[in-house]
Amino acid sequence: MKNVLIILCLLLTLSISAQEPNKIRINKTKEEVLQRLEKEDIRTVRISDLEYERDTLLLLIRENLLAMHNEVRAKNNVAPLVLNEKLNLAAQRHAEDMFKKNFRSHTGKNGSTFTSRAKKAGYKSAFSGENIAWGQNSITEVIAAWVDSPGHFRNMISGDFKDVGFGYCNGIWVAVFGRQK
Repeated sequence: MKNVLIILCLLLTLSISAQEPNKIRINKTKEEVLQRLEKEDIRTVRISDLEYERDTLLLLIRENLLAMHNEVRAKNNVAPLVLNEKLNLAAQRHAEDMFKKNFRSHTGKNGSTFTSRAKKAGYKSAFSGENIAWGQNSITEVIAAWVDSPGHFRNMISGDFKDVGFGYCNGIWVAVFGRQK
């Protein structure tokens, strides 16, 4: 069942066809992906239009979300965030859980909070926060939604946060912010 969930969450497109010439092929190594990021801006591309391997898609999403968060922070004279693998894990688990159990909340169905999920992933937090969103088709759309929401925007520009992790599953976006003890 877990493998089915991973496939459902992370496999949006299996092949490119002649009828879909606008699909973007992203089955590349990390180095190739980072080179591509320098040449193209995938932030406005519909995530469902990307052909990818799981790790490559998540790398693209996380690198672009981090860059856009830090652009917003720079405009507000706040130090940049650093991507944290433990927070990535907490965010990804929550995105997948919300998809699997068909709910949208900062509180998990098991009563977990973003702080307890980060702790379970091995992150010891002095401060933490979480942004969630659903239904946005691109990285640009989810950033715009968070910027337009006062509470989400406050998390994005808070100087209390130094680290961030991102999760994505079938149109569900999660950002977990923290500062380690």
